Amino acid sequence: MLPRNPSHHDTRTGSVRDSAASLHVPAHAPVRTAVSVAASVSASPSPSPSASASALSSPNPPTSTHDILHTMRKTVLHVLLAQFHHKQGPKIEYVHPPFPSSSTVAAVDNAKVNHSPHPRENDHGHSAATPAPTQPPCDLPAEWSFLPFLCLPDGAHGADEDFIYFHLPPVPDWASADYPQTTLFGLACFRQLDANELVVKTADVTRSRVQKAVVVLAREPILNAIRDKLRLTTQALFAQRDFSKLDILNDLYDNITSLSTRDPLSDGSLYMGISLREMIFKFRTKLLQLFKLFLLEKRILFFGARVEKVCLYQYGLVGLIPELLRNLRDVGSPALAYEDVEIDGNAEHTSSSSHALRYKLFGLPLRIFGQGVFFQPYIPLQQMDVLTSSATNSFLVGTSNVIFTHKSSMIDAVVNVDHGTIEITDPALNSYVALTAADKRFMEEITKSVLATWSPDGDNMESQQINYEGSDEHVRSRFEEYLLSLMACEKAADNASNSSPSPPASIK
Repeated sequence: MLPRNPSHHDTRTGSVRDSAASLHVPAHAPVRTAVSVAASVSASPSPSPSASASALSSPNPPTSTHDILHTMRKTVLHVLLAQFHHKQGPKIEYVHPPFPSSSTVAAVDNAKVNHSPHPRENDHGHSAATPAPTQPPCDLPAEWSFLPFLCLPDGAHGADEDFIYFHLPPVPDWASADYPQTTLFGLACFRQLDANELVVKTADVTRSRVQKAVVVLAREPILNAIRDKLRLTTQALFAQRDFSKLDILNDLYDNITSLSTRDPLSDGSLYMGISLREMIFKFRTKLLQLFKLFLLEKRILFFGARVEKVCLYQYGLVGLIPELLRNLRDVGSPALAYEDVEIDGNAEHTSSSSHALRYKLFGLPLRIFGQGVFFQPYIPLQQMDVLTSSATNSFLVGTSNVIFTHKSSMIDAVVNVDHGTIEITDPALNSYVALTAADKRFMEEITKSVLATWSPDGDNMESQQINYEGSDEHVRSRFEEYLLSLMACEKAADNASNSSPSPPASIK
């Protein structure tokens, strides 16, 4: 719990520390938050507030996509093709390389798939219907039965293109060095095409639109680094207007896995594509309320029409807590729990060891996720049972399906990314996340710096990699300062409550 006694505020100055100390939880709160856990388990003396409020920015050099792609070897596991079948619904039609459970099945016969005879053209200049290419079945493990629905989101027919981020639980039967029993990360690029534009129309194409998604599965959340490659591959696949030719998917896999050996993850690979500036522009001071809800481990639902934005806003929120994006191994299922979370000392996230030392002193990364907690950037209806399960205590999920927003009994807050609003469904939470005067000053300073440098046309990728007042790195460092100050206050409060005056010496 985070009991906050006003008497502790008087000895601390500075808007950040006063603002951080304002976050409190009632004594009867059922969940002990990660902030208090981190403060209580630290064996080292608590750093002074002045130390935590000092310059905490991480001056990283700009990280290029080329540099990040050097981390991909043995990280990317599979490239898939998903489709919407007119009878079977969403399904996985191609996997490269084959899943371990399908290793005994012969690889796809490329001669059949990619070198089929030229079909006869009809009177309109288009190819007549031909049988679908012969491919081995893509049998999914029971743990991934919902995977096709992750790749083709609800409402996909209304968009020409979208990106979907998602998490998958481990498959016990696949346990190996390449498949550790941790969360896997997926990114799907969805597109659709008018069926009349196909030059080769297979027998299973019976609707006016063809909807497919190219998907990449990886062991770590660095898929933003290959987003552009995935997009270009998907565009090229559709440009062929012939989905019997799948060599391009194999080429994508070979390209992103043959660049270099795997190096430690840098901040650039984790934060690429995430725009905190956009979140500040959209939510303004409400972003701090959302941050408090996240720290309190509440049940949070992100909703919006564009799935990619829904997903990236969640990653942006998670990234406000130092090192947490680097430790998402147990988010794929509420049943997962890993206690050996620690900072990667070789990661290129600081210019010196002082940052890593400070994080360790504060017990970072916080144990926001773990057993009983679920994080799914995009969740389909097929996973709603996970949210309603008694095994799920809290969650952070996103959707484009309005049905989820009507389930107010299982949600504490609905975040609308299109309107920049936060609807708290549990009135009791309002007082706990309300912004104090210090909170408002803190957020107004950040908002002012972002708006002063905001482009009406939005920010490009380069602006996210430059450190200046109002940049993504600046926003992230200010929230880091807020969090560390909060934890220092919590530690000081615990020390004060646990200490008691020595009993007077007995008089003889």
